[in-house]
Amino acid sequence: METKGYQCSNCNYRFTPKSAEKIPETCPYCNKPETLERVKGAQDYLDEISTEMQEREKRESV
Repeated sequence: METKGYQCSNCNYRFTPKSAEKIPETCPYCNKPETLERVKGAQDYLDEISTEMQEREKRESV
């Protein structure tokens, strides 16, 4: 099961929301609005690489 963490771009506070459905709009540490970014996990990076490789193969085969 993958956990979805977030990091504040203002204070760098990292956390995982208790409820996956409710993502706060402000940082729970510094209370600054619109500063939260999803932290990429290993699977996210693997998916990006896989997509890039597939696109490269398509371009080379044409």
